[in-house]
Amino acid sequence: MSMDSETQQAIDELRRQVEELTKALLQIQKTLVSSFTSHNTSINAHTQAIDTHTAQLSALTPIAQATVARLQHDPEFAMILKRILEEISANQNASTIPDSALERSEQFLRRIVPGHLMP
Repeated sequence: MSMDSETQQAIDELRRQVEELTKALLQIQKTLVSSFTSHNTSINAHTQAIDTHTAQLSALTPIAQATVARLQHDPEFAMILKRILEEISANQNASTIPDSALERSEQFLRRIVPGHLMP
C-alpha cells in the first residue's frame, strides 16, 4: 500500500515542523539554563556578601559592648563621642555617606551617649 503524494507531503511538512519546534524548545532550554546559572551565581554572591556582613556585625558586637562599658566609666571617652556626634551633625549635608546611614549612626550614638553630653 503506497501513500499518495499529498499524504507524503503532509507527513514531510509535519516532520519539518516537529524538527523546528524541537530546535526552538532546545534553544529555550539552553536560554533557561544559562539564565538560571547566571541567577544562581548572583544569589551565591549575595549569600556570600550576607555571610560577610553577618561576620562583620558579629565582630562589632563585642566592640560595641566594650564601647558602652567604657562610656559608662570614662567621662573623657564620652566627650570624644560627643565630638563625633557634633561632627556628624555639622557635616551631614556635605558628606558623601548617605543621609540614612548618618541618621542611623547618629541615632545609635544618641542611644548610648548620656543625654547631658549630647550636642
